[in-house]
Amino acid sequence: MLDDAWTVEIRIPYTSLNLSEFQGSVIELNVGRTVKLGDDRGQTHVSSWSFSHGAFHQPRALGVI
Repeated sequence: MLDDAWTVEIRIPYTSLNLSEFQGSVIELNVGRTVKLGDDRGQTHVSSWSFSHGAFHQPRALGVI
């Protein structure tokens, strides 16, 4: 593991998504994080799995899984 990186592993059982009626549909997702940089100006660093142009909660920013 790198000291200057982060990873996350998530296991979500497909059956828990209750998608049986949507068989063959595309599933989209994004995961993001915001880190306070600790300076006096209140700056943050934002990163996400799917490049989002700063709006990772918007449908256009979701990645296909």
